[in-house]
Amino acid sequence: MKDFFIETYFDRYDEVMSDSLLTMLWAMTVALFCVGGMMGGVSAAYFAGKFGRKGTLLLNNAVAFTCAALQGCSKVSKSFEVLIAGHVVAGICCGLKSAVAPLYLAKIAPISLRGFCVTCNQLSITFGVLIGGILGMKLVLDTETLWPILVASPTIPAIYSLVTLTFCPESPKYLLVNKRDDDAAEAAVIWLR
Repeated sequence: MKDFFIETYFDRYDEVMSDSLLTMLWAMTVALFCVGGMMGGVSAAYFAGKFGRKGTLLLNNAVAFTCAALQGCSKVSKSFEVLIAGHVVAGICCGLKSAVAPLYLAKIAPISLRGFCVTCNQLSITFGVLIGGILGMKLVLDTETLWPILVASPTIPAIYSLVTLTFCPESPKYLLVNKRDDDAAEAAVIWLR
């Protein structure tokens, strides 16, 4: 991807990008993912309270599609700024998902399986990092032509989440406490048990 920064800069300004500018842009790209993650994590409680745990996770899929579109189209648009913006949005997506998914799992799991479900969530994140590391190897997708596919890959778990989560009920506690809908909360408990 660093070559993309260099080529884009050269195409725009007809001069070679300095090493210090490349380092600064690359560091900013990586760091802004973390900033987005903090924004997503901090805002998770608001969204979970307003839209519910399931609703927030479903809406977060739109954020995942947005980040994948921005990052995947950055090479076509010849704009490293679009790639950087995609990293920020990807961070927001990860921050929201990392905060809300364990909440949802803890609220829908039976008490005896709560710890197991939340631990499986963390294990899934670790497995995803492993898969991302493997796909990001030079021999796999970290090539001049394939890296846009790599950075657009958040669409895969977003599609899976959208398909599977659609059939799951909202958290009974959210339905009872926030929505004050006794019937929906009872139906959710029956579906889950």
